[in-house]
Parts: sequence; structure tokens; C-alpha cells
Amino acid sequence: GVGGPPPRKRTPPSPQKKHRPIPTQQTLGASMLYDELAAHPDPARRVGWRARGDQMLRFSVCCAAVPLSQVESVLDVGCGLGDFSAYLRKRGCTASYLGIDSSPQMITAATARHPGERFACADAEDLGELGRFDLVVACGTFSLRHPQHAQHFQHATAACWAACRKAFVLLVPSERARRHRAAAASPDDEFAYFSMPSLYRSLTALGGYLTVREDFLPTDVCAYLYRDCSPAHQQLREEAVLSEVELAALYLERDLPALALDLLDEQPEDDNAQLQLRRGQALKALNRRKEAREALERALSLDAGMLEARLEREDLG
Repeated sequence: GVGGPPPRKRTPPSPQKKHRPIPTQQTLGASMLYDELAAHPDPARRVGWRARGDQMLRFSVCCAAVPLSQVESVLDVGCGLGDFSAYLRKRGCTASYLGIDSSPQMITAATARHPGERFACADAEDLGELGRFDLVVACGTFSLRHPQHAQHFQHATAACWAACRKAFVLLVPSERARRHRAAAASPDDEFAYFSMPSLYRSLTALGGYLTVREDFLPTDVCAYLYRDCSPAHQQLREEAVLSEVELAALYLERDLPALALDLLDEQPEDDNAQLQLRRGQALKALNRRKEAREALERALSLDAGMLEARLEREDLG
């Protein structure tokens, strides 16, 4: 019939709201807190640091993760004006550098400020297209609160860890910073604060080996997450208190067979059963099974009673 109410108009579903990128101290304009800093003559203040001294100290702490002479590539996540690149060059670092920031204004300013370096506008959660880097640094990148800060922090730190070959450095405000900020008592405080237990849980869940320090500023904590390097072992090597074979055994315990093998391959071929054992273990861990078997058999030919070599060879089948 023709009677009855008119058909109801179907409202199309609203598109899913996209979350804005993780706010960073370098993203001026993302927070009213930094509006007054945008025109500040001091570059350190323009990216939210209290003073240039604080900025330089934080850069120094970030660089302490690994010897810069062993770094060939650096990714600076939340680079702001790109001043970390200048700090690296001043330290004599010749590694390739890429700075990324979610703010196009920051990238434009960084490019003009450091014309010899590479910068790109990118989000911390999406680093897959950028490749991998020896050192990935996020200095102050997660210092501002976000409506879904925990989720973004988890995704972005996982992306940073996936992008690093040697070490990922994360520098954030600690819970102690609340005592140093008058705004902490206000619900409008936009800073994110990280407790040591929560930071430890988040980073150890990624894998690798973690070092945490908070000895440089009363407001900050810095974490080094290591993948294929070990500063502690490197220092021991420089101190020359252990033989290369003993040090290789420690590298193997740390699950760094490539470093152990590099160390052993520097040694002249000799009738050292322990050296051949460690070579075999390193080669086995690298899935170079034929070479591993040869090294283990060589160890047994030198010391027929070496139980560890026999068990390793039997495990190869």
C-alpha cells in the first residue's frame, strides 16, 4: 500500500577514527605546553628541553650505549631540529644518519639547519620501509601523554627494536620527574612518566639484553636494549685479562656466536682443543653444521676425553 511512515534513511557508518601519531616533545603545536617555545631563540628550548646543557647531557648518555666507532648507521626517532646529528659529528661519528619526526615543520627546519644530513617525515610506529640501523635512538620521543599512550608506546618501541641491529636507546621521563614539575598536580599535565617496573616489563618483552640507568638527571631514565653487541664483553676484551678462547666462551653464553667466531678466527691455527671446541659451538649456533662437525672432531683428535666436544658432535647427528 501507499500508507505508512516514510522509509528510514540509513546513516552510513562513520569511518573509524584514526589516532594521531605519538606526540613528541619535538612536535611543536601538538600541545599548548610548547606553543610559547616555538619562537624561542634557543634551539634546545624550541624542542622542549629545559636548557642546552640538559640536551647535551642526554645526547651523551644516548651515545654511551655503544662505541661510536662500531656504529655505521643511526636512526634518530623524533629528531626535532636534528641537533643529535650535529652532536654525533662533533664526536667524530661518521655513520650514516637518518632523522625522522611526525611533524613536517620540524623536518623542514631540521633539513635547513643541517643540510648535509637526511631527514624524513615518518611515524615512530611505521619504520618497516626505512631498513635496519646499528643504533636506533628515541630521546624524549615519548615524553608527552597520548589518549592511548600505552598502546602507541608498545607498538612504536617494538618497531624501533625491529629496526635496530646493535642497540636501541630509549630516554624518557621517570616517575621521579613528578616531584620536579609543578604541573604534576594538575590533571592537564601532558607529560608521560615511566616507572622502572613498567619500563622493565615493556622492554624485556621485546627480547635482547637490557641496561637501565638513571644516574644523569633527576627527572630522566635511559634504557639500552642490546641485540648483536655487548659493551661489557668489549670492555673485558680491551682490558686483556682473559684469553681469546675464554672470552669467546662468554660470547657464546651471551648468545653472540658471530662475535665469538670473529674473535676465534683472528687466532692462528694451533693445537688448542678448547679453541676448536668453541669454534665448533659457534659454527653450530650459526647453523654451519659441516664446519662445526669438523671443528669438534679436531677438538676430539687433540683431546679424546673432552666430553663437551663429544656431546656437541653427537647433537649434530
